[in-house]
Amino acid sequence: KGNLTLIAKWKEIALIVDGTTEDGHYATLADALAAAKDGDVIKLAAGEYLENVTINVPNLTIKGPNAGIDAVNGTREAEAIIKGVWTLTSAAKGIVVDGLSFTEGAKIAYGENTAFVGFTFQNNKVYDTTEYAMDWSKYETRYELPGFIQFTLKSGGSVQNVYILNNSFVNVSEINVLANRAINMVVDGNLFKDFDVDAIRVEGGYAYGAFGFTNNVFEQTVAGNACQGIFLYSIAGGSDSNKAEVVIDSNEFINLGKDNGTVFTGAISAYRFQEHLTTFEIVNNIFDHCYDYIYLRNNGGNSSNWFCTVENNQFLGLPVNQYFGSYRGSDTESTNPHLAVFTKNYYEDNEGKVITNLSAYENYFKHMASYGTALEAKPAVGSASRLEFWQISYDLNAGTTKG
Repeated sequence: KGNLTLIAKWKEIALIVDGTTEDGHYATLADALAAAKDGDVIKLAAGEYLENVTINVPNLTIKGPNAGIDAVNGTREAEAIIKGVWTLTSAAKGIVVDGLSFTEGAKIAYGENTAFVGFTFQNNKVYDTTEYAMDWSKYETRYELPGFIQFTLKSGGSVQNVYILNNSFVNVSEINVLANRAINMVVDGNLFKDFDVDAIRVEGGYAYGAFGFTNNVFEQTVAGNACQGIFLYSIAGGSDSNKAEVVIDSNEFINLGKDNGTVFTGAISAYRFQEHLTTFEIVNNIFDHCYDYIYLRNNGGNSSNWFCTVENNQFLGLPVNQYFGSYRGSDTESTNPHLAVFTKNYYEDNEGKVITNLSAYENYFKHMASYGTALEAKPAVGSASRLEFWQISYDLNAGTTKG
């Protein structure tokens, strides 16, 4: 028992960053990182941290005073406020960032073209980051688009096993979370409010494994500002064995989308399907007065490799163009088979009147197998948790499915 107590106390030891230099304490985060070893914990005291640092220690946990406290609904104490850029290297695999605040010029960036495995960002507040002008011509490729959390991976590699949990992102001008070449990603319990582009954006090459988006709120105070809540620019693996399973469950999408000259704007979009086994399950969500709702382009898909079910959702307010669409440009039913299935969902018009006969609105349901039927009363939605499901069904440490 005595030995177990000593081990427990040893595990609780952290490198404390509080501006002092007594034993175990460090004046700066950079000093603590220089001393840190595999598996260490760095704890930041309340205050402001302006430094730009490079993180290259594996299995590191960086905590603030509010570690473990939900940033959306929890009661928080004085914050450790990050205003600098944290640059990750591939050696920093298994990093956990918990209970901090990020503002102004803060950013977490990874730009190597090799695998990064294990990134957990939880219980953090991100707010009022530096505004920027979105000039698409500035970027060589779409992989370089700016994000607060930014895994660029321009020409190779992957980012695997990403957890974004119980964070608050408010007035974050850039893409809030950009994950190129993603394998396994869970986004649960977050608030994304008043962003200018996309809250979540996943680029290619291949993006596959478990993608769980649950219990989040994606909201614009003023309609006509943001592009998408969830934008999967590229989805599917390099073979059917690299299955992509997308579950979008118990979220709220409020006032999203704008007239940006494209068909992908609104709540949920997926642009490039890479012709291998992919499923979408979109259930128990509230879609509230978005410009458009769901756009999932299945170019090159067929009935054996692309599946989509939309069920038990609330659609509050008519879209401008579509509840669902799949075509872009010269796409046709032969290039983009009509496979998506809506079952029973609830609908209201722009005045809040319940829609029970969908035939008058069938032009809003495009390129799909069935638009299903309308519920007469709002269904129970929200409060689902799929986190345990992902942990059981997928080996998220290895980045592979368990079957």
